[in-house]
Amino acid sequence: RFLADVENVWDSPSADTSWSHSRRRRKTLLLAFWFMVLATSYAGERSTFKFLVDESGPFRLFSVEMVTAIHAILLGVGLLISWCLHKRQLEQ
Repeated sequence: RFLADVENVWDSPSADTSWSHSRRRRKTLLLAFWFMVLATSYAGERSTFKFLVDESGPFRLFSVEMVTAIHAILLGVGLLISWCLHKRQLEQ
């Protein structure tokens, strides 16, 4: 039988004793900064896409298709590069 004592895992004093208060604060601020960057870029992407579609008038469908195609191409290139790097790493 396998038993694990997981009571008070998050409250254990040994979990964060090696980190100073300033290091934890820096990590928290860094996390908050990157969260704000992510949230801002997500909101910016949505609003600029909306402006593009609204201002394009009769070419709305074409604009949506072009943005989707560009996204698919960039995603495919990224996946291809990732696959090649992974394959190269396995060969070594």
